[in-house]
Amino acid sequence: MVVYGSDVNIGADTVCTPAVDALARVAVYPAFTECDVHQPFPSFSVEQLLGIDPDVIFVQTYGFGPTPPEPVSEQLVDHVIWRELVAVQNGEVHEVDFFIWGTSRGINGTNFVLDEAMPKIYPEAFPAPLP
Repeated sequence: MVVYGSDVNIGADTVCTPAVDALARVAVYPAFTECDVHQPFPSFSVEQLLGIDPDVIFVQTYGFGPTPPEPVSEQLVDHVIWRELVAVQNGEVHEVDFFIWGTSRGINGTNFVLDEAMPKIYPEAFPAPLP
């Protein structure tokens, strides 16, 4: 699952983006209907995220100022419900570059996302990052 936001509101990328559409074709990706969210870029709480409970989470930390923001996964590290997520318990939360994951809409960006994601989702099949 690909998320972004802050420790208060979490947003998720859906199949409305080319990269996540491709990711959803090769991995299990939530449809968000079980948490009562029906938008292209849903926003929800950590409690609602627990209802989805993904095995792997890719986190995009957005920041536009001169000082990089604290990564979202670090903002949430002490959140009781965040710590209940399977991905958090198994060390499968990965910070990713939001400039690529969050803004790429073409084939090169999609390829980059898949090259980075596949070894984390399927380490047995992709034991090393793709060239």
